[in-house]
Amino acid sequence: MKILSLRLKNLNSLKGEWKIDFTQSPFTDNGLFAITGATGAGKTTLLDAICLAIYHKTPRLGLLTQSSNEAMTRGESECCSEVEFEVKGKAYRAFWSMRRSHKKADGKLQAAEVELAEVEGGKVIASQAKKKLEEVERITGLDFDRFTKSMMLSQGQFAAFLNAKESERAELLEELTGTEIYGLISERVHQHWSESKQTLIALESRAQGVQLLDIAYRESLNEELSSLKNQHGTAKKEKESFDQCANWIKEKTDLAAELSQTSQSLINAETALAEAKPELDKLADAEPAEQIKPLHDKLSDIHNTHRQYTESLESLRKQATELESECKDVDAEVKVSESALQSTKVAQQALEDLITQTVIPLDSDISQGKQKQSSLQSEIHEKNNKKQALDASYQQLRTKLKEQSDTIAESEKFIEQNANLKDVAPKLEGWKVQLTALEESSRELTEIDSNLSSLGIQQAEHIEKQKKIEFELELAHSKLKSNKEKELQLSSRHQALSGASSLEGLEAQQQAMNQQVIVTHQLQGFQERWSLVSNEQQQLSQKMAQQESELKLRNQQRDSLREQYKSQNQLAQSLAQLVTQEEHLAVYRANLRDDQPCPLCGSLEHPILADGAVSVPETIAQKEEAEKYLSELKRQGEALSVEIKSVEFQFSENQSKLSAGQTELEQLQLQWNQKLPALDTTIDIVTPSSAAILTASLEEKVKASQSQISQLKAAEKALEESQKQTSTLSEKAVQLENQLKLETKDTQLIEKKQQDFAERKQKLEAQRLEQRQDLQSAMSEANLKVPDQNVELWINELKDQVDAFQNKEKHLSELRHSVTLVLAEQKNLDSQQSELTDALNQLQKQLVETSDLLNERMAKRAEVFANKSVDDERLKAREQVTQAERSTEQIQIKHKSLKEKQASLSGQQSSINNSLSNTVVSKSQIQSEWEQALSSSPFDTVEQFQSALLPIEEKARIQQLKQSLNDSITQLKAIQESANQKLSALNRHEKASEWIDFKLEDIQNQQTEAQRHLEGLTKREGEITQELVSDDKRREEQSSLFEEIEQYRVEYDDIQYLHSMIGSQKGDKFRKFAQGLTLDNLIYLANKQLSRLYGRYQLQRKQGEGLELTVLDLWQGDNERDTKTLSGGESFLVSLALALALSDLVSHKTSIDSLFLDEGFGTLDAQTLDIALDALDSLNASGKMIGVISHIEAMKERIPVQLKVTKKSGLGISELAPEYRFNP
Repeated sequence: MKILSLRLKNLNSLKGEWKIDFTQSPFTDNGLFAITGATGAGKTTLLDAICLAIYHKTPRLGLLTQSSNEAMTRGESECCSEVEFEVKGKAYRAFWSMRRSHKKADGKLQAAEVELAEVEGGKVIASQAKKKLEEVERITGLDFDRFTKSMMLSQGQFAAFLNAKESERAELLEELTGTEIYGLISERVHQHWSESKQTLIALESRAQGVQLLDIAYRESLNEELSSLKNQHGTAKKEKESFDQCANWIKEKTDLAAELSQTSQSLINAETALAEAKPELDKLADAEPAEQIKPLHDKLSDIHNTHRQYTESLESLRKQATELESECKDVDAEVKVSESALQSTKVAQQALEDLITQTVIPLDSDISQGKQKQSSLQSEIHEKNNKKQALDASYQQLRTKLKEQSDTIAESEKFIEQNANLKDVAPKLEGWKVQLTALEESSRELTEIDSNLSSLGIQQAEHIEKQKKIEFELELAHSKLKSNKEKELQLSSRHQALSGASSLEGLEAQQQAMNQQVIVTHQLQGFQERWSLVSNEQQQLSQKMAQQESELKLRNQQRDSLREQYKSQNQLAQSLAQLVTQEEHLAVYRANLRDDQPCPLCGSLEHPILADGAVSVPETIAQKEEAEKYLSELKRQGEALSVEIKSVEFQFSENQSKLSAGQTELEQLQLQWNQKLPALDTTIDIVTPSSAAILTASLEEKVKASQSQISQLKAAEKALEESQKQTSTLSEKAVQLENQLKLETKDTQLIEKKQQDFAERKQKLEAQRLEQRQDLQSAMSEANLKVPDQNVELWINELKDQVDAFQNKEKHLSELRHSVTLVLAEQKNLDSQQSELTDALNQLQKQLVETSDLLNERMAKRAEVFANKSVDDERLKAREQVTQAERSTEQIQIKHKSLKEKQASLSGQQSSINNSLSNTVVSKSQIQSEWEQALSSSPFDTVEQFQSALLPIEEKARIQQLKQSLNDSITQLKAIQESANQKLSALNRHEKASEWIDFKLEDIQNQQTEAQRHLEGLTKREGEITQELVSDDKRREEQSSLFEEIEQYRVEYDDIQYLHSMIGSQKGDKFRKFAQGLTLDNLIYLANKQLSRLYGRYQLQRKQGEGLELTVLDLWQGDNERDTKTLSGGESFLVSLALALALSDLVSHKTSIDSLFLDEGFGTLDAQTLDIALDALDSLNASGKMIGVISHIEAMKERIPVQLKVTKKSGLGISELAPEYRFNP
């Protein structure tokens, strides 16, 4: 990551807007620069600005929010920071800003505006604070803490790290490098181990609490279930019989009811049809009327048409009379309009005569006079302009003539000085051809030299390669001989190892022994389980004997407690009765009076009054004590009963386990006997470890066999490899021999080429010498000499000189011709000037005459036509004529329209008269047809016909009623027929004679009883099935539970092993281990930096002291010193090395190409400061850009590039140099 530029505005004491571009000079010229200034000037503010732009917080102030922004310059309403940085060659821009409301210095702080974008293209990656921080960390691999520890290094913190206690150093390492994850892993491992332990305990507890059904009880349940299934089948058939009978009776009853209802509905439908007969008769009567109704409608239509024609004819007659009157009025208007039109045309003609004969000729003369006047003025102006142009041209010609004369003199001088070039031009092309041939010879000689050099190198290479191949060939022959001897030895060893048995036979024997080992392992498992179960059986027997004794003792104790309870209960009852009697007697005693008889004995003497009262409370206390003891006896008895039940339950459980154990032992013995024959030996399952001993013996045999097989395979493999190697070496020797032949042949070819090139070179050198002598002889005739070098350049320059000489000659000829032309043109200009002067005088005279004549004609025109326009007057006259013509035309159109209307009315009258005549004929014919149809119908009169007709709605209703009644009767008859058929089918049922006398209620009662019996059987069957399934499930779960416990125990062993290595409740174990590794890595990186900074010291971990550090003094025999013994300068150098190392450690995801060191140099002496600065120079040389914040003068002198922060006196603000002020 590299910082490219920084822009900030109104941050701390740096008021205003500033921009520092680290990609421009002077920062690119020297990557090491100092940020200097007085204390408090604002040097660290530049680093704060970088942090703000990227992470929205600073190391000094933390996160800046709406409620807290101490970074904004006092008295300002906004601040911002922008940083452009580069990661892996791609540039990004990070922006942060905050302002106050209404842009007032005391306004409320607003939420910060942030943005992260790509510099190239401006694509915005994030514009929300959280998203931006996530993207920054993703792109750079650095969060805020790592950024401030890897790019902005504060030396004071690392001196503290160097001298910190072990616990403090562990916290710092965890904080700086993010290794807290290892503590969390350690805690999670401990938590996982605890959970796994609890889970294993819970599984083992579940295995001890599984209750299974007794075998005899299971058999009784199975027998009962079989009996229930038989009973269920019988009961189900009985229930189905009752269901069929009930359904038959119910269906027959329903059909009888349906037949009754259908018959009644049919009667009702027929009754409705009879009641609707009057309406249906109307429909029947209307049918003859409907047949002749179209003819009656046609007669009505013809009557209406005759009436309409008669009315239309009368209306047309009235319109014709009105039109006749209107035509007479329009005829009079036509005559008046035509007379007015004639008068208007006469006036127009008089005006036109005046204009044509008088005004237009005058206007024409005036126009021509004005045109002539204007033309003369223009011509005079043009002649004047032309005269001025001639004067200017004349002056230019004189100037041009002088310039050309000067140029002619100069050209003549050049030609005279270079006269020898005149003869060179024709020969130049020949010289160039000779020179090209000479150069070609030189080029070919150069190529020959190059080829000879290349061939020499190739010859040396081939000779060297030939020697190498000869050496390799000799070595290959030696190896081949050695390998054949080795192959012979390996073949002998293979025969010795195999002996009489083949590899396949040995592997078959080993396979058989492996199978026996598998069997012995199974037997070993059976034996171990036998031993375990036998021990459990013995323990259970002992435990049951103890439980029998305990039960006997507990029963005796319970019997004793029962006797005590019975006696104590009698005592308590006696005391309770006594207390009650005493209470009654106390009442009588209280009422005793002297000389009065006792209510119990009648005595008049009462000695008890003299002796004192009987102590009733003492008796009550005895009673309460007896009841309390009675309760205690009851509690002891109940507790003892619970204990007895518990022991009895345990005894029962142990008895079940003993039985199950015995069954398992029998099963193990059976499995043992089945597996034992595969071993061809006899051992007893009771004998401890007999299977293990046999397994060990077989495994030893297997190992021996496997060793023999492995040796044999190795021998075969070695023999095969040796044979392959022999073949490979033989092939290689043949290849080398062929290569040697090829190399010898290539060397001979190269020698032949070298000889050819040498001969060609000798010929070319002689030819080149001859060509150069010929060229030199030809050029010497023109006083020219061929240079030894740059001949081509020289000939090109000579050609340029010849071209220049020829151009001068040509230009001189052109100039002489041009001078002749200029003189002739000058003479011509003199003639033109004279002619122009005469023409101007003549034109001035014509202009005066034309102006006088024009004024005379304009006066006459004003007298005849004033200032009126001919066109306007003509337009007015034409408009008047047009208006009169339009008026006349409109009246004529109206007259024509009336005439056409009269003709149309006449035509309409004729047409209607014809139609009326035709209508009368049709009316008579239709009337005759109607009367004939009426006489043929059942109707005597038209009124009878009309009364027989029904309205359309009434007719539709009656037709629908008729259709509905007929459909209903048809449907009911079909239902009646279907019901009769179903009833006949029921009567034909095979059990109809049996069921016909049954009552539905009786059958339903029997049906309910059968259903109840069937449900009882089903319920009991389900209960037994569920009990058996539950027992099977418990048995299966018990088996699977043991498997699960065993599998989980393996998993538990793994996590327990992991816990023993790194697990701890607080995470200390793995955390310390990771911190130690991190510290070792940090020390390694720091020592690399120290070797560059100051080669005297190296850091190392203190042996057996956790995270403690010591320093090795390499100049004093690797003497080990405590870090606290370092001087201030030495401590600084070591701390700086640690700072740089931590920068490398923290930035493992991103290359750090920019470093900023904040202070830390004030405690150094001159020599140590020089060492530190040398180290920074070396870092700068590695490509890093390094900024150092300091006010030390020595540093200012050593670092030429400085970014100065200057305090302005008395204002509390600072500023940078003017070139860093930002002007957007």
